[in-house]
Amino acid sequence: SGVIAGPTSLDGVVDLSVVPAFVQSGTVLPLAPVVQSTEDLPGGALEVQVYAGADGKFTLVEDDGSTLSYQAGNVRKTSFVWNDEKKTLSWTVSGSATPAHRFTEVTATLVTS
Repeated sequence: SGVIAGPTSLDGVVDLSVVPAFVQSGTVLPLAPVVQSTEDLPGGALEVQVYAGADGKFTLVEDDGSTLSYQAGNVRKTSFVWNDEKKTLSWTVSGSATPAHRFTEVTATLVTS
């Protein structure tokens, strides 16, 4: 792992069990399981990866997963804010939607170079 200044081109061989990730400092990256449909979302914990080195933010938007009410603004928004100097991740939740399989916990991982 390390920091690579770009723009650049990289060549090499990587084992299939390793997936290189090229992300910008300050990236806030929510991860959920791969599913075929919103009905398959497990709810529970949401993993959030934070890549240190700069401030960052991300807004996760969820709807009820079954209607078109999101078109009228019926969504739930979770806004994540990373403060790199203080090394804190904070979030606020707003909106009127109640996703059937909403995330009820956050597991955060801080990635440093």
